[in-house]
Amino acid sequence: MGAEAAVEHKKRAEALGLKEPDKITRILGATIFTSIGWGSMQIEEFTLNPPYALITVYNNFECETASASKKPYSQLTRGVIAGYLSHLLGLEMVLNETECIAKGDPYCRFECKPRK
Repeated sequence: MGAEAAVEHKKRAEALGLKEPDKITRILGATIFTSIGWGSMQIEEFTLNPPYALITVYNNFECETASASKKPYSQLTRGVIAGYLSHLLGLEMVLNETECIAKGDPYCRFECKPRK
C-alpha cells in the first residue's frame, strides 16, 4: 500500500516540479496521510546520505483504537511508511517504532533506516 502511494505521489510530484524524496515525503506524503484521517504526520528529520527519517504520527488511528499494549502496536502504519520510503529511496527501509500511543506515549514515533 505504501509503495503504491509512493508511485502515485511521484507522478503528482513530477507535475509540481518536485524530485527529491524528502520533499515528496514532506509535501505530499505527510499531507495526504494526514488529510485521509490516519493521523497527523510530522517529518522530524529526513536525510538522503545516509538514508534516515524520523517520523512522528499524532492521533494515529491504529493505536488510538488499540487496547493498552506493552510494546509498539503500529503494524499497518509502520508497513505503509516502510513501503513508501523504500520505493522513493530505491532501497529497503525498515522502521523501528520507538514510541507508541498504545503504550501510553503521546504519539507514535518511527525511526527509518536501510535494512542491513
